Amino acid sequence: MSRLYFNEGESFAASTGGDVSMYPAADALFEMILLRLRTFDSFFGPTAKKDDDADPAHWVTLWTSASVLDISERAAISKRLAHLTYSQPPSHEWAIGAMVRQCCDAIDQFLGDLHPHVKLWGARHTEIKEFLDEHASNGWEEIRTENDRHAYRRSTAAPPTSPASSHP
Repeated sequence: MSRLYFNEGESFAASTGGDVSMYPAADALFEMILLRLRTFDSFFGPTAKKDDDADPAHWVTLWTSASVLDISERAAISKRLAHLTYSQPPSHEWAIGAMVRQCCDAIDQFLGDLHPHVKLWGARHTEIKEFLDEHASNGWEEIRTENDRHAYRRSTAAPPTSPASSHP
């Protein structure tokens, strides 16, 4: 999901012609990434957990809770995903590549700290390590999402004007 967004999000968002606009696909991928970031933030962070919530301390005894999002990032994600509100900012910018990297680093640490007898996530740890290597080699940490401009690198040219700019 992140790979597809980082590699194709900008072209999806710019694709407004033809039979079907791909802008909704870019938006959906972006919101799914935000949802997963918030989910992992709840899992790894010190947020209050319910009795049936998974907790890293169930698998890693000495796990120290640490959020993968800062307070303002989490609040902005919650506003975008969970609330239909008048206080949606007219413009916004997300350092989505850096946010995903920070989350994957926490996942990597958690999987690395698992007791060796927990084979359940061994393959996932390999996937995360490969993704982190790919993330670094492709410079995905530089990927940003701003207003209606999906998955771009700040160093690229000025944002193009497109009909997609009317989307919330």
